[in-house]
Amino acid sequence: MYLPQNAEEQEKFWSCYAWPVERGHTGLRAMVYTSYQHFAAFNNVQKYSGDKKPDRAATIHPKQKYIRSGEYGRDGEMWVT
Repeated sequence: MYLPQNAEEQEKFWSCYAWPVERGHTGLRAMVYTSYQHFAAFNNVQKYSGDKKPDRAATIHPKQKYIRSGEYGRDGEMWVT
């Protein structure tokens, strides 16, 4: 898994997650915007909602630096563009 350790790397590789306040009422999908792509998950496995938020490494592929569209992240969700 790739998590930058120094500030210069962190400026290049970042991610920002969004998820519903109340899953099923205010939305269903979880989303992540990264320094290289935007992904969304159907939010069926982890059911991110309110205080249940994605781990900062949720969209990182277990065996490579970055997840690609249609692959499963460390959280078990399939993330797609």
